[in-house]
Amino acid sequence: MKNIPIIILVQILAATALLAWRYLLAYGEPNGYAAFTSFPAAGSQALLFLGWNLFLALVPYALSLLLPMAQHRLLGAAVLFIWLLFLPNAPYLITDLIHLRPRPPVPIWADILVFFFFAWTGLLLGLASLLNVQRYLLRWHTIKQTHFWIIGFAVLSSFGLYLGRVDRWNSWEAFLEPMHLLRHSLSLLSDPPIVLLAFLGFFTLLQGLGYAFFYHLSTSNPKTSTR
Repeated sequence: MKNIPIIILVQILAATALLAWRYLLAYGEPNGYAAFTSFPAAGSQALLFLGWNLFLALVPYALSLLLPMAQHRLLGAAVLFIWLLFLPNAPYLITDLIHLRPRPPVPIWADILVFFFFAWTGLLLGLASLLNVQRYLLRWHTIKQTHFWIIGFAVLSSFGLYLGRVDRWNSWEAFLEPMHLLRHSLSLLSDPPIVLLAFLGFFTLLQGLGYAFFYHLSTSNPKTSTR
C-alpha cells in the first residue's frame, strides 16, 4: 500500500473542504458574519475544534514518517516515545461524535457527514501510523514481536484517549506536568472505573482490528489473472 500517503492527503484535503463548506452553511446567511464574530460560541458553532484536532491527529503520522530517518536506535526510541504520546490524538476524532447535535441553520445531515468524515480520517491516520511504526520495528524484531508491540501501543493509546476525552489531559502535559500525570494514571489503574475499562476494550479492539486489516492489505500479493 505505497499509495497510503496519497490517500491520506486526499482525506485531509476533503476534510478541510467539508469544514469550509459547513462554514458557508452556517455563516452564509445575511447575519452570518455578525454571528461568527460573537465568540466564544462561534468556535463551537463553526466546529473549528475539528480542524485543530485533525492537526493534532497528523502529528503522530508525521512522526512515524520520520522514524526511518533515525539512524541511531536511541534517537529512534526518543521519536517513538513522542509518537506514542501523540498517538491518542488520531482516534480522539472518533470521540468528537459526542458533540454531534442540531446547530441551526446547518442541517443535521451535514454535521453527520462532517463528524463521521473527520472520525474516519483520524482513524486512518492512526492506523497508517501504526503500520509505519511496525515496519520500523522490523529492524530489530521479528514480525510476530512487532505485532505484540503494536497491540501494546494500541492499549496505551486507548488509555491516553481516556485521559484526553474524559479527564481532559493534553499530550504536551506529559512534558509540562509529568509527575502529576503519572500519579493520576497510577491512581486510575489502581482502581479502574468501568468507563476506563470500556475505553480500553473498545478502542484497543478497534485499533487492533483496523491494524490487522491494513497490515493484511499491505502484505498480500495481488493475484495474477489467468485465462
